[in-house]
Amino acid sequence: MGLAYQFVRVPTMRSKAYLAYVKTLRCRHCGRHADDPHHAKFKGLGGIGLTAPDFATMPLCRSCHDLVHQAAHLYPQARWLIDTQNQAFAEGILTVDEDGVRFLVDQHQ
Repeated sequence: MGLAYQFVRVPTMRSKAYLAYVKTLRCRHCGRHADDPHHAKFKGLGGIGLTAPDFATMPLCRSCHDLVHQAAHLYPQARWLIDTQNQAFAEGILTVDEDGVRFLVDQHQ
C-alpha cells in the first residue's frame, strides 16, 4: 500500500493596512522611498506556489524589488525582514500573543 499525500492550503495572514505601513518605510537596500513591499522568499515562509504572509514583508523600491526577484539569494532578506519587523513592533504596528502574530494597525481603522 503506497502513501497518499493530501495538499492543504493554509490560510495566509493578510493585512492591507500593514502593507500600507511598509510602503511608508525606506527601501531596505538603497534607502529610497519604498513603494513596493516585498514578501520574503526563503524556505519556511509560504510554500510552493504560496505567497508569504504579509507580516513577512520588507520595504523595497521598485528597482530593488526587481533586483531581488532576479537573484534573491544575493540579498540579505532575513536581515531586512528582521529589521522591518523590529521597527513595526517598536512602533506598535505588530504584536505577538498566544495566538501568534497580530497586526495592530488593522485595529486602528
